[in-house]
Amino acid sequence: GIALAMLCAQRGYKYVSTMAASFSLERRKVMRMLGAKVIVTPAPLGGTGMVLKAQELAEKHGWFYAHQFENEANPAYHAQTTGPEILRDFAGRRLDYWVTGYGTGGTFQGVGKMLRLARPECKIVLSEPKGAPLISSGEKQERTTTLGIAGAPAKGHPAWTPHPIQGWTPNFIPKVTEDGLELKLHDEIILVDGQDAIKTAIDLSRKEGIFCGISGGATVATALEVCKKAPEGSTILAMIPDTAERYLSTPLFAEIDAEMNAAEKEIAMSTPSAQPEVEVEADEASTALVMGVSCETRSPRRPSTAFAPFAEAQCPCPDFGPLRAWRTLHCQPPRAIWPSSEPHHSGDAAVAEK
Repeated sequence: GIALAMLCAQRGYKYVSTMAASFSLERRKVMRMLGAKVIVTPAPLGGTGMVLKAQELAEKHGWFYAHQFENEANPAYHAQTTGPEILRDFAGRRLDYWVTGYGTGGTFQGVGKMLRLARPECKIVLSEPKGAPLISSGEKQERTTTLGIAGAPAKGHPAWTPHPIQGWTPNFIPKVTEDGLELKLHDEIILVDGQDAIKTAIDLSRKEGIFCGISGGATVATALEVCKKAPEGSTILAMIPDTAERYLSTPLFAEIDAEMNAAEKEIAMSTPSAQPEVEVEADEASTALVMGVSCETRSPRRPSTAFAPFAEAQCPCPDFGPLRAWRTLHCQPPRAIWPSSEPHHSGDAAVAEK
């Protein structure tokens, strides 16, 4: 979707994309930044819901429908670009395993064809989520014809359940992926747990400086499983096509806080300048240091850089929470008493038209 948004921006096309609500907020914002219109479909409908919406919009408005899950141009492009790039990089070197997941299946089919021709000794390992073992289940995907092209999913696959690996395995087996399977391009299928994918993505960031998304973590997690049984000296290729900036609102960053933690505060306090704000805990009857702010239990007004003496004040607020004692004060005089005539809490006020 983001690639289409970039292309349409360059060519001057209007672009409308449908996207399930389960996809990250960053994806929507990136596409809208590129000028796309993003139509969000209910998460429980999964990939088939957003595909059906795109088909309806294209048919109603006479727009071009990209058929990204059935379009033969998808794997053909990877056969012309990604596949030859791998062959160049490994010219004269061992390449024993290539590990990949599948979204549309374009990379799997396109690269797989090239490796079968040029490096038949290379084993191709296809991965999918443990929570959505669509191919592994052995159950065929029901298909239908839409807008004159056969192969679209008729309904969701029964083996699918929600999983956190965005970009992988929609709730149906794409026609492009199925075509690759029928060509017998893969040697093995390995299932990967979503939490293992997240952990591996975090490890890649912290230990290797590779800032990748959850699908990248899933691919490398699968590759590490291959390493456990591969002969010594084997060369295993795992491609990481996505970056972590698109996952800030997802479980990948669930334990990453924007505020300083205790260890960071300790470091900050180890030198005298620019020390963090001090939080003062208090109950209803407590006395607190308050400078230039009205009592605000959630987000007190941050002072400007005008200095003034600390003011000691008794907070009359019945639901008094923590107050912050600021080293710098707001330009207005500090309030030691809140006049009863004022309010107590002030605060700071995928279709391309497609």
